[in-house]
Amino acid sequence: MHFMIGTILAVGYGLLFYDKIKISKPWLRGAVYGIIPWLLAQLLVMPMMTSMNGMGFSAGLFSGSTLMAAASLMAHLLFGAVVGLIYSPARSVVPNISHG
Repeated sequence: MHFMIGTILAVGYGLLFYDKIKISKPWLRGAVYGIIPWLLAQLLVMPMMTSMNGMGFSAGLFSGSTLMAAASLMAHLLFGAVVGLIYSPARSVVPNISHG
C-alpha cells in the first residue's frame, strides 16, 4: 500500500508541484514537497485510523506521539528529497512537449 501511495505522490510531485516550488536545489525542493503528505497523514489519515479503532479523532493527531510524528516527518522529508533528486535529472532528459 505504501509503495502505491508513494508512486502516486511522486507522479503528483512531477505533474503538480515541480514548477510551483521555487527552490533551486532539487533535493530541497523535494523535501519541502515531502511536508505536504506528512501533514495530510498526521492531520487526516492517522486520526481517521484511531477513530476506526474506537479512540477519539483527536487521539490520532500527529500520530498520538511527538516521537512518532518526528520520525514520520524525517521519513517524509527523505522521501521528498529522493523524489526531487530523481525527478530533476529525468526532467532535463525528457523534452517538454507542451512548449514546443
